[in-house]
Amino acid sequence: MRNILTLFALCACLPASAQTSLDDYRRAVTDYSWELKVAASKSDAAAETRGQVYTGYLPRLSLDGSFTATAHHYDGVERWNFSVLPQLVQTVYGGGAVRAAYRQAELGYDIALCDQEFTRLDVRYTAEYTYWNLSAMELYAASMRQYVRIIRSLKEVVDRRFAEGYIAKGDVLMIEARLSEAQFALVSAEQNYTVALHNFNILRGTDPGLEVTLVQGIRDSLPLPGRVL
Repeated sequence: MRNILTLFALCACLPASAQTSLDDYRRAVTDYSWELKVAASKSDAAAETRGQVYTGYLPRLSLDGSFTATAHHYDGVERWNFSVLPQLVQTVYGGGAVRAAYRQAELGYDIALCDQEFTRLDVRYTAEYTYWNLSAMELYAASMRQYVRIIRSLKEVVDRRFAEGYIAKGDVLMIEARLSEAQFALVSAEQNYTVALHNFNILRGTDPGLEVTLVQGIRDSLPLPGRVL
C-alpha cells in the first residue's frame, strides 16, 4: 500500500506539458524580446539627450576666483589671499542654436518612440504568427497520422481481397505506392511540427524541445458547418 501511494505521489510531481494561451505567449515573447529591449534603451537615451539639451535654456552657475601669494612675510599680514566670485549666467540670445539643438533632440526622441512602437507591433505579429503556425502544424500532423491509418487499413483490405483472388496485383501495387506517399508526407509533417515547436519555444526563451499544449487553436477558430460569419 505504501509503494502504491509513493507511485501516485511521483506521478503527480511529473511535469506536464505547459498549457499556453495566445495572450500568455504574446506577453512572454514581449518580455523576452531583445529587439524590444534595445528599442526601449534607445528611447531612454533619446529622452536623456533631450533633457541635457534643454538645460541650454536654463541659467547656469559660473564661478570665477583668484589666488595670490607674496614672497615676503610681514607681521600681521597674510602671505596669501584669494577671492571667489559666483555668477548666475543665462544666455538671452544665441542665434537660435539652443532652440535648434533642442528641436533636433525632440525629433530624435519622437523617432525613437516610433521605432519602439513599430518594434512592439512587429514582435506582437511574430508571436501571433508563430503561435498559429504551431497550431496549424500540429493539426496537419494529426491529420496526416489519421490519413496514414486510413490508407494502412485500406491496404489490409486490399491484401486480403488479393489473397482471395478478387482483385489484381496492380491494385495492390497502387495502394502500396499510396501508403508510401502518405508515410513520407507524415514524416515531413512531423518535421515541420518539430521546427514550429522549436521556433515557438526559442521566441519566448525556453527549452526548444519543451512540449506545449495550446489553449487556442485553428480548429477552434474555424466556422462550424452551417454557421454564417
